[in-house]
Amino acid sequence: MKKIFSFTIVAAAVSIMVSCGNNTNTTTESVDSVATEPESEVVAEPEPEVVAEPEVHQRYAADYTVTLPAGWVADEYLAEMIVKNEAKNLTLRFREHPTGDFDKCVANSGGTKENRGEDVVADNGVVWQVYKATRDEYNTCYLGKMPNNEVIIVWATPDDPTNADVHEIIKSVALK
Repeated sequence: MKKIFSFTIVAAAVSIMVSCGNNTNTTTESVDSVATEPESEVVAEPEPEVVAEPEVHQRYAADYTVTLPAGWVADEYLAEMIVKNEAKNLTLRFREHPTGDFDKCVANSGGTKENRGEDVVADNGVVWQVYKATRDEYNTCYLGKMPNNEVIIVWATPDDPTNADVHEIIKSVALK
């Protein structure tokens, strides 16, 4: 009987040791046997800014091109071209009069001595006359006479006739 009793005590002791996993931790929390290191943050390098190339837009109903910087889009119609930059809330409406009478175009656009602004001169020599005139939602009118005598009228939404974004576009107008 002593052998059975000793055997039972040894079996119980082994059983207790196996169930504890030889762990001497006396707390009630379970301890994960696999140690994990804190995840290191991966710092991504910023992507380089993509600068879109200007787009040369050829007006199919006339004899000129317009260079549109990034952010500008053009909608082409038979009678006119609408150029927009939604982010800057700017819209330009191009109309042309082949071999038109420049002075008559100025008068028909509401241009007078009283509302005339400072001329804008493009690198290609085209002089754009600027007028504070209102037509629909447009507040400024730019009129340029191209070397082939074509008159181009550009209506612009900003109240400011010195708007640099508008000047950049009208200065880019060139014959095809």
